[in-house]
Amino acid sequence: MEVNPLSKNLGAEIKGKDVGELDIHIQKESAHSNYPEVQILSNKKVDGKFVGSPSAGDNWHSDLSYTEIPTLCTMLYALEVPFQGGDTEWANMYKAYDSLPEKHKLKLKGLHARHTFNRFRNPRVEVPEVYKGKGKERYIDVAPPDAIHPIARTHPETGRKALYISERFTIGIEELDENEGQDLLDVLFEHQKKTEFIYHHRWDLHDLTIWDNRCLIHLACGGVPEGQIRYMHRTIVRGDKPN
Repeated sequence: MEVNPLSKNLGAEIKGKDVGELDIHIQKESAHSNYPEVQILSNKKVDGKFVGSPSAGDNWHSDLSYTEIPTLCTMLYALEVPFQGGDTEWANMYKAYDSLPEKHKLKLKGLHARHTFNRFRNPRVEVPEVYKGKGKERYIDVAPPDAIHPIARTHPETGRKALYISERFTIGIEELDENEGQDLLDVLFEHQKKTEFIYHHRWDLHDLTIWDNRCLIHLACGGVPEGQIRYMHRTIVRGDKPN
């Protein structure tokens, strides 16, 4: 098994052998039938039905930031990979915060962002084609209460600041009026996706990636041609309340 050294390349800070308890994702329909802690991410179909989530990660995000206690780290294991497409990117939110102009860092002090799982409340993202027509069941009924987190969170192990927002889950800023908040989010979203923060990974069979969601965001790049299969197992570790 090849282990991709994302923790070394991207600055994840996960120390010790016992990092926490496995969590169960709210997308129950894509859970492994025997192991609910394992989520299947795949475009594979059996009897005309997807065996896992075909569109997971299609916008930049940090896993489960829409919950009060988000994910510490994620493990993603490649069981089938396509000949083209299906890549993943990670962006370093330490670097994103550190490179902000000082006036923006000062503005972010004391600001908190609102995060939601519900795509219908986020005009920056779309409902994937596969889920259109069952939006209430897919996004509204299963969505937990909104989570409010600092825009710049402090990593509990390193003490470093990292941007903790994403275009997938962040929909507003609590302390600002709507227009001012959305304008600031637009600036921050563009900033956090700059090329110099990003690592692009082309998957090989049996690659295992492990990353720290407290200081990274990631994106499933898509682009898998019809007839080719991407099949992944994802496991998440419960983290801590952002501060």
